[in-house]
Amino acid sequence: MDEIVKAALKKWPNVPHCWGWLALDARGDWYMRDERVQHAGPFPQVKGSRILHDKLREFIHRNYAADEHGALVLPERAAARVRRARGGALGVAAAGRRP
Repeated sequence: MDEIVKAALKKWPNVPHCWGWLALDARGDWYMRDERVQHAGPFPQVKGSRILHDKLREFIHRNYAADEHGALVLPERAAARVRRARGGALGVAAAGRRP
């Protein structure tokens, strides 16, 4: 995990979780899943937009982890960087399935 993300986690420990906006498929490809895609159906039946930007994928790989339930999580401060890279369209904090 990047040092800047670790520092942000300490500074803002109680950021609420949001689910379903980022997904990882069996091939290791990451997908962005906006509200429209999430309402269209569950992952992987409805995948969303595959993330192709190399630096963004590297950032996600360095900063995601599994929580105690096995859900993939990306800390909110890391997610804010993802939002900026994608034009500010996302307002969510975590990835994966609900525990």
